[in-house]
Amino acid sequence: MDIRAFQHLYSYHFRENRELWERFILPLSPEQFEHEHSYSKGSLGEQLRHLISVDNNWFSDISGSQEFIDDQDLKKLSRQELALRWREVEDRMSNFLRSESAKDLHSQPITTGEDRELFLWQILFHVINHGTDHRAQILRQLNDMGIQTTSQDYLFYAYDNKYEK
Repeated sequence: MDIRAFQHLYSYHFRENRELWERFILPLSPEQFEHEHSYSKGSLGEQLRHLISVDNNWFSDISGSQEFIDDQDLKKLSRQELALRWREVEDRMSNFLRSESAKDLHSQPITTGEDRELFLWQILFHVINHGTDHRAQILRQLNDMGIQTTSQDYLFYAYDNKYEK
């Protein structure tokens, strides 16, 4: 696997996040957005704030930018501001994936703590997998609210977005 494969997978990740926001999250009432759920991170708002901060914080770590976000700081933002913030995080992730630093998937970009032994490819894979997990939880929460949701299967993305070797 090379960085181009990860760029392809992140295009999928970004598309699924955008579709989630545009089709399901932005049309919700404030009550639906913050309705407390007992599973995982809680409300849809909490789930989404968590996803934004985790994506951002992993990429801050691997790029050395130290631009960390706390979930609680994101609570101050409106839903539209939160969606814009996620776009900023996505742009930062895309820029990193196009950088020279991203080409060495066997580098160990984190130098301290328990994550220092992780290879870049493991972190990149984790972020995508983490996003899929939480999107599935969010889709379930939306379904439980009576909202018709869609699949987020990667293969449907792959059929429409051919990967070129």
